[in-house]
Amino acid sequence: MDKRFLVTILAAASLVACGGGSDNNSGANPAPAPAPAPAPAPAPAPAPAPAPASTFLFEGLTPPTSGSDFLVQLNAQGARGFRFQGGLAFTQSATTAEVATLYVKDGEGSYSYELKPAPTDAANFLAELDAQGARGFRLSSIYAVLPTPTTFENYAVYVKYSSHSSTFVHHLLQGKVTSADDLALLNAEGAAGYRGRSYLYRIANVDYHIFTKDTGSAATWRYEFKAQPTSDSGFISELDAQGARGFFFHNEYLYNDARVAIYEKNEASPITFDYDNLAPQATLSDWLRNANNLGAGGTAALGDYILPSNTQRQLTVKPANCPAGDCRVGGFLID
Repeated sequence: MDKRFLVTILAAASLVACGGGSDNNSGANPAPAPAPAPAPAPAPAPAPAPAPASTFLFEGLTPPTSGSDFLVQLNAQGARGFRFQGGLAFTQSATTAEVATLYVKDGEGSYSYELKPAPTDAANFLAELDAQGARGFRLSSIYAVLPTPTTFENYAVYVKYSSHSSTFVHHLLQGKVTSADDLALLNAEGAAGYRGRSYLYRIANVDYHIFTKDTGSAATWRYEFKAQPTSDSGFISELDAQGARGFFFHNEYLYNDARVAIYEKNEASPITFDYDNLAPQATLSDWLRNANNLGAGGTAALGDYILPSNTQRQLTVKPANCPAGDCRVGGFLID
């Protein structure tokens, strides 16, 4: 927060009166020496640099090996204000990797979590989404827990933010085959206030979009697809141009007719995004150290990305113009 200092200088004025003499002799008493000029006011202290709208503190924990342990970890972290982000893996050799469950703290408040078995039926899943949404829980992700290195259990992860009283309703719609048709679907839903996930989810060999509407928000969403540039510089320029227009980069998707980068904009928000790409980190401790150094200055680590030259880089983003000074309000950095 900017702090401004106001210095008020009070100056004192002296009035010198002249005295009268007798009828035969008149004259004036000599005026006293003028008061010394006041000392100059000290220069005001410089205003401190404004704090970033949001900061980002990451923790990487040992991955749980059961659903019950995962839920305990989620709610313990959520009570501390840390939000579940997903998994991290760092290849150590051809057969080993360092893995962690990633959490981020980026503001005040706390989170509550619930787990449900991953969906296997579209109609039942939609009913579950709406039932959870009516209680203020929204879908965070579909996430796999590994009891052993060769077995896994999939869960739908639902989250409720303590400072938000919103409820959520959903559409579950089959994805389109072509990029143009899918983009039209995303924008039709977005114009009605339904936000798409950054990925499609497969149920019974059918790919579905999960659209979520916050019933307490008037926000609408707009999507753009961009064909993958052929050069690294072209991709970086595209990121910068889209971010300056308020479009957040989610990921790439391969359709039957095109490979596209998916960008999303909250039409009700003035938020913009400044992207950068850095050398990837080799270990979890290095990743956390780097991410938290960046996060203290308001830059969020997004993860690694393969550039058009097949070079791996770590993408970061620094949001600006965040509504109410909270970069989570735009919804971009929550999912």
